[in-house]
Amino acid sequence: MWKKAVVCLAFLVVLSSSVFAVEYSTEYPSYVPISGGAYIEVQSTLGRGSLVFPNQYQNNTFGFSGSGLNLCNITYSTVSGYFYPASGSPVQVRFQRYSTLEYYYESTGSWGNEWRPVTTSAIYNTNVRFIDNTTLTRAQEGPIFDDGQRTMIPLVIVLLLVAVIGICLGFRRK
Repeated sequence: MWKKAVVCLAFLVVLSSSVFAVEYSTEYPSYVPISGGAYIEVQSTLGRGSLVFPNQYQNNTFGFSGSGLNLCNITYSTVSGYFYPASGSPVQVRFQRYSTLEYYYESTGSWGNEWRPVTTSAIYNTNVRFIDNTTLTRAQEGPIFDDGQRTMIPLVIVLLLVAVIGICLGFRRK
Protein backbone atom coordinates (compact mmCIF):
# COMPACT_ATOMS: atom_id res chain seq x y z
CA MET A 1 0.00 0.00 0.00
CA TRP A 2 2.83 2.40 0.80
CA LYS A 3 4.19 1.78 -2.69
CA LYS A 4 0.92 3.10 -4.10
CA ALA A 5 1.14 6.14 -1.84
CA VAL A 6 4.71 6.83 -2.99
CA VAL A 7 3.70 6.42 -6.63
CA CYS A 8 0.72 8.76 -6.12
CA LEU A 9 2.97 11.29 -4.38
CA ALA A 10 5.60 11.12 -7.12
CA PHE A 11 2.93 11.50 -9.80
CA LEU A 12 1.51 14.55 -8.01
CA VAL A 13 4.92 16.17 -7.70
CA VAL A 14 5.59 15.65 -11.41
CA LEU A 15 2.21 17.12 -12.31
CA SER A 16 2.67 20.15 -10.07
CA SER A 17 6.15 20.93 -11.42
CA SER A 18 6.04 23.41 -14.26
CA VAL A 19 8.35 23.10 -17.22
CA PHE A 20 9.91 26.42 -18.11
CA ALA A 21 12.16 27.55 -20.89
CA VAL A 22 15.55 29.05 -20.18
CA GLU A 23 15.77 31.90 -17.70
CA TYR A 24 18.54 34.43 -18.36
CA SER A 25 20.12 36.49 -15.62
CA THR A 26 19.19 40.19 -15.52
CA GLU A 27 22.34 41.58 -13.92
CA TYR A 28 23.27 44.78 -15.77
CA PRO A 29 26.91 44.53 -16.91
CA SER A 30 29.17 46.87 -14.92
CA TYR A 31 31.40 47.67 -17.91
CA VAL A 32 28.58 49.33 -19.91
CA PRO A 33 28.99 53.11 -19.42
CA ILE A 34 25.32 54.00 -19.93
CA SER A 35 22.35 52.89 -17.89
CA GLY A 36 19.01 51.75 -19.15
CA GLY A 37 17.81 50.59 -22.50
CA ALA A 38 17.32 47.11 -23.85
CA TYR A 39 20.49 45.10 -23.31
CA ILE A 40 21.73 41.63 -24.13
CA GLU A 41 25.09 40.47 -22.77
CA VAL A 42 26.41 37.89 -25.23
CA GLN A 43 29.35 35.85 -26.36
CA SER A 44 29.90 36.63 -30.03
CA THR A 45 32.47 36.65 -32.78
CA LEU A 46 33.41 40.11 -31.42
CA GLY A 47 34.04 38.56 -27.98
CA ARG A 48 32.02 38.93 -24.79
CA GLY A 49 30.09 42.14 -24.56
CA SER A 50 26.71 43.80 -24.33
CA LEU A 51 24.37 44.83 -27.10
CA VAL A 52 22.47 47.97 -26.04
CA PHE A 53 19.43 49.33 -27.86
CA PRO A 54 16.65 51.85 -27.11
CA ASN A 55 13.95 50.59 -24.70
CA GLN A 56 11.37 50.25 -27.47
CA TYR A 57 13.17 47.08 -28.61
CA GLN A 58 12.87 45.27 -25.29
CA ASN A 59 9.80 43.21 -26.28
CA ASN A 60 8.67 41.50 -29.48
CA THR A 61 11.80 42.41 -31.46
CA PHE A 62 14.35 39.60 -31.19
CA GLY A 63 14.21 35.92 -31.95
CA PHE A 64 16.78 33.39 -33.10
CA SER A 65 18.28 32.32 -36.40
CA GLY A 66 18.88 28.60 -36.77
CA SER A 67 18.95 26.15 -33.88
CA GLY A 68 21.55 27.94 -31.73
CA LEU A 69 21.57 31.28 -29.91
CA ASN A 70 22.33 33.47 -32.93
CA LEU A 71 20.08 36.50 -32.48
CA CYS A 72 17.79 37.77 -35.20
CA ASN A 73 15.56 40.83 -35.64
CA ILE A 74 12.01 39.62 -36.32
CA THR A 75 10.47 42.99 -37.20
CA TYR A 76 10.08 45.06 -40.36
CA SER A 77 12.38 47.79 -38.99
CA THR A 78 16.13 48.08 -38.68
CA VAL A 79 17.30 48.07 -35.06
CA SER A 80 20.44 50.10 -34.34
CA GLY A 81 22.53 50.26 -31.20
CA TYR A 82 25.98 49.62 -29.78
CA PHE A 83 28.08 46.66 -28.77
CA TYR A 84 30.05 47.40 -25.61
CA PRO A 85 32.84 44.85 -25.28
CA ALA A 86 33.87 43.72 -21.81
CA SER A 87 37.14 45.51 -22.59
CA GLY A 88 37.71 47.90 -25.46
CA SER A 89 35.85 50.52 -27.44
CA PRO A 90 32.15 50.33 -28.35
CA VAL A 91 31.13 49.42 -31.88
CA GLN A 92 28.02 50.48 -33.76
CA VAL A 93 25.74 47.51 -34.54
CA ARG A 94 22.48 46.90 -36.33
CA PHE A 95 19.93 44.26 -37.10
CA GLN A 96 18.29 44.87 -40.45
CA ARG A 97 14.71 43.65 -40.72
CA TYR A 98 14.46 39.87 -40.49
CA SER A 99 18.22 39.60 -40.27
CA THR A 100 21.06 38.76 -37.91
CA LEU A 101 23.55 41.08 -36.21
CA GLU A 102 26.09 43.21 -38.10
CA TYR A 103 28.76 45.61 -36.88
CA TYR A 104 30.16 48.69 -38.58
CA TYR A 105 33.74 48.09 -39.62
CA GLU A 106 35.70 51.29 -40.11
CA SER A 107 38.52 50.65 -42.53
CA THR A 108 41.65 52.76 -42.58
CA GLY A 109 42.58 51.46 -46.02
CA SER A 110 41.21 52.16 -49.45
CA TRP A 111 38.37 49.61 -49.16
CA GLY A 112 36.09 51.94 -47.23
CA ASN A 113 33.74 51.21 -44.40
CA GLU A 114 31.32 48.29 -44.38
CA TRP A 115 28.86 46.28 -42.29
CA ARG A 116 30.16 42.85 -41.29
CA PRO A 117 28.23 39.90 -39.83
CA VAL A 118 28.42 38.95 -36.15
CA THR A 119 27.32 35.59 -34.75
CA THR A 120 26.13 35.29 -31.15
CA SER A 121 26.65 31.96 -29.40
CA ALA A 122 25.69 32.54 -25.73
CA ILE A 123 23.44 34.88 -23.74
CA TYR A 124 24.50 35.77 -20.20
CA ASN A 125 22.31 38.67 -19.04
CA THR A 126 19.39 40.46 -20.63
CA ASN A 127 16.20 42.40 -20.02
CA VAL A 128 14.94 41.57 -23.52
CA ARG A 129 12.05 39.15 -24.07
CA PHE A 130 12.92 36.86 -26.96
CA ILE A 131 10.33 35.26 -29.20
CA ASP A 132 10.82 31.65 -30.23
CA ASN A 133 7.96 29.68 -31.70
CA THR A 134 10.00 26.48 -32.01
CA THR A 135 10.14 23.68 -29.49
CA LEU A 136 13.65 24.74 -28.44
CA THR A 137 14.02 26.31 -24.99
CA ARG A 138 15.74 29.56 -25.91
CA ALA A 139 13.12 32.18 -25.10
CA GLN A 140 11.97 33.02 -21.62
CA GLU A 141 8.47 32.03 -20.69
CA GLY A 142 6.14 34.86 -19.89
CA PRO A 143 4.84 34.99 -16.35
CA ILE A 144 2.36 32.13 -16.02
CA PHE A 145 1.21 33.27 -12.57
CA ASP A 146 1.13 36.71 -11.01
CA ASP A 147 2.72 37.22 -7.57
CA GLY A 148 -0.51 36.56 -5.66
CA GLN A 149 -1.13 33.31 -7.50
CA ARG A 150 2.51 32.27 -7.15
CA THR A 151 2.30 32.50 -3.34
CA MET A 152 -0.70 30.17 -3.39
CA ILE A 153 1.10 27.41 -5.33
CA PRO A 154 2.88 25.86 -2.29
CA LEU A 155 -0.39 25.83 -0.33
CA VAL A 156 -2.23 24.11 -3.18
CA ILE A 157 0.56 21.52 -3.52
CA VAL A 158 0.48 20.74 0.21
CA LEU A 159 -3.32 20.40 0.16
CA LEU A 160 -3.12 18.07 -2.84
CA LEU A 161 -0.45 15.97 -1.13
CA VAL A 162 -2.58 15.65 1.99
CA ALA A 163 -5.58 14.68 -0.13
CA VAL A 164 -3.63 12.02 -2.06
CA ILE A 165 -2.14 10.55 1.12
CA GLY A 166 -5.58 10.55 2.75
CA ILE A 167 -7.12 8.78 -0.23
CA CYS A 168 -4.31 6.22 -0.35
CA LEU A 169 -4.63 5.55 3.40
CA GLY A 170 -8.41 5.35 3.06
CA PHE A 171 -8.08 2.57 0.49
CA ARG A 172 -5.81 0.71 2.84
CA ARG A 173 -8.38 0.60 5.66
CA LYS A 174 -11.11 -0.90 3.51
